[in-house]
Amino acid sequence: MKISMRKLIILVLLIVMFKNNTFTQELSSLAITTKTNREFSYTDKKFGYYYGATHTKTKREYFTGWNINMKRVLFDYTLFVNNKILNRKNCVAKVFPHKLIRNYKNCIEEFFLFDDKPILCIKINTKDGNEIGIKVIGNLDTLIEITEKGFYYKPKENDEGLILLSPINDEKFIKDNDIMNTKSSSKGFVFIFGKDKNEINFLLNEFRKNWDNWLVQRETRMNKLISESNYFICNNKIIEKGIKWLKLTTDQLIMNQLGWGIYAGLPWFNDYWGRDLFISFPGACLVTGQFDVARKILLSFSKFQNNDVNSKYYGRLPNRARPDEIIYNSTDCTPRLLIAIYEYLKYTGDTNIVKELYHVIKKAIEGAEKNWIDEKGYLTHDDADTWMDAREKGVKPYSPRGNRANDIQALWFSQLKISSFFAHLMNDYNNSFKWDSMANNVKKNFLKDFIDDRYYFFADRITLNNTKDFKLRPNQIFALDLIDDEQRKLEIIKTIWSKLTYPWGVASLYQMDNDFHPYHEHWHYYHKDEAYHNGTVWLWLNGMAMQQMIEYSQKEKAFILFLNMMKQALLKDAVGSLPENFDALPRKGKKWPNSSGTFLQAWSNAEHLRVWYEYFFGVRPNLIDKEIIIKPNIPDRIKEVNYSLRVGNGLIECNYYNKKNKYFKYKLVNTSAQIKFAFEEYNEVKIDLLPGAYFEVLKSKSKANFKVFNDKDELINSFDLLPDKDKLKIIKSRNLKFKGIDFCKPYLKKGLKCLKVFHEKAIEY
Repeated sequence: MKISMRKLIILVLLIVMFKNNTFTQELSSLAITTKTNREFSYTDKKFGYYYGATHTKTKREYFTGWNINMKRVLFDYTLFVNNKILNRKNCVAKVFPHKLIRNYKNCIEEFFLFDDKPILCIKINTKDGNEIGIKVIGNLDTLIEITEKGFYYKPKENDEGLILLSPINDEKFIKDNDIMNTKSSSKGFVFIFGKDKNEINFLLNEFRKNWDNWLVQRETRMNKLISESNYFICNNKIIEKGIKWLKLTTDQLIMNQLGWGIYAGLPWFNDYWGRDLFISFPGACLVTGQFDVARKILLSFSKFQNNDVNSKYYGRLPNRARPDEIIYNSTDCTPRLLIAIYEYLKYTGDTNIVKELYHVIKKAIEGAEKNWIDEKGYLTHDDADTWMDAREKGVKPYSPRGNRANDIQALWFSQLKISSFFAHLMNDYNNSFKWDSMANNVKKNFLKDFIDDRYYFFADRITLNNTKDFKLRPNQIFALDLIDDEQRKLEIIKTIWSKLTYPWGVASLYQMDNDFHPYHEHWHYYHKDEAYHNGTVWLWLNGMAMQQMIEYSQKEKAFILFLNMMKQALLKDAVGSLPENFDALPRKGKKWPNSSGTFLQAWSNAEHLRVWYEYFFGVRPNLIDKEIIIKPNIPDRIKEVNYSLRVGNGLIECNYYNKKNKYFKYKLVNTSAQIKFAFEEYNEVKIDLLPGAYFEVLKSKSKANFKVFNDKDELINSFDLLPDKDKLKIIKSRNLKFKGIDFCKPYLKKGLKCLKVFHEKAIEY
């Protein structure tokens, strides 16, 4: 059938319009409407972000505004219609992942940034003939010149350039008491940052020609992240909406500021922190299917490795990388980079990454051997070189963990095992054998040195003088792979859940410890950094706590914490994101604690995304061995789910519903793999699938029926499985052990050193 060129063009335009409308509808469905004050943030995906609040002041006013390359260039603005102020207190705000809308009585304000452009746009929709105005507020910028282009400001905190304030459309304007007034036909205002007028004028011309297309491109990119790379819907709309928001606010933090990386958090961690970056890496880049970005991050950050053979940090990756400084005072970033390479390899099968980074892998171990390995093979470190790194005046550690912390030995063990695998892949058999032997030695000594039968948990560290520190902290949950005793593992998981995990997250120190600090910010009694790792709750720790509970048959208990976090993201504090911290205990008279730290923290978001896909859904690709492991642990309250997950160059799609029986369908798209599938009470089933093939499982109380189909929907195999009796016994035993185990009940112990003579009455729950 022949189609005329005119008809073909019309058809293409209709397709584009349909797609753009779909994208808009998808993002619009995530709108959060609020009449009360909520924080929000947007980034330009390069080196700029804006932090604000919908109605009144932000909680962290010092950081309010537009930030370019770690320096503020604008505090805020006020809008006018017909010379009357638009009072934000009276607006109804709608926060979307890609823009903010404020609805006033006589106009609508739309606020948005663009990808890779230092441009902030404020669109105003009002009646034709109305006059609109804008005024820069705060004392961050000095008006230095007015030209036909607009008002030029010189930022006081950023000496790298200028800001231009101009109408969106090329309309005339006037200055009236520092207010730029123009006609409503100008459509609003734009702020542009550039190093000089020539750059700004070029950007202004490009903006006026392309800004609507730029916005569509931004919407399209964001929509693809939640609709194509990582599709997900379910019957529980809090979970569905929360997951989508977490994906998009986490993606905000994937930047190209100093090469590719992930901001640790907003508003003040707008730079790359090595450990934060690689803890965030699986949830931010792998489960969301952003493999190209993941690869760029690995290559980009690896370039910061310390190559100075005379430095004690030789071979290390940075603790922090920012435009003005690279520092290396972190022990855990380096092993976490190697773990990230390995996880990337499992999702993609891209062995070329190992060839490109093998010099980094070798140098990381060489540096450790040269400067940090003790006679037992442990990786030693300074007191503040773990993630618990707060120091008084930058010197004295508030929570010293030198010189052999349990989580560092677990990371070192993983680094050695993974490096041994990489060496074998590179035919470097001598190093492969050597590093594997070193790892086994670490494990052997760990069993002797970190365990004491008088305690039911690991020592948190071994000190410089070889004493064991048995403060009850959550770090041991990362070291469970170093022991084979299942009963001891179970006791540790129980302990962390019942003594350190509140309904809002995992505390950094047990509340009955005399060094416990119940509140992060309690300025009358101590500096907040003193509490930072001595009681304060860290949401990133929720990920491993939930993972271990799921692996020990406690998915429903884990899901309560997960659901609480989705409610937090949607209903409290900053829109669509999880904060860095909570107080360990609620303040007097309250049932939920104050959030603290950054309002959007990468690893808080990312760890919840990782656990959702890899442990609740149970999908863990391993393309190293051309297999996909699936061990579903979908909570009973989730009745219907459809999702897709990128694996290599293809997808795995899943449909699930839970009615009288549980039905699962898994299909491979554009990829093939051996599926290793298992419910926890069943033995593993191996199913080889080609592209387009799929299998179904109908699980009743007594059996599981499997049906395997080819890409033509033809049944090629069908069989039943019965639960394994030994596995049922193990599950029953675990459930008995966890019977009655619940979240830690908040209690304010009297006599805490940090409160001195001050005591609040213990909170009753």
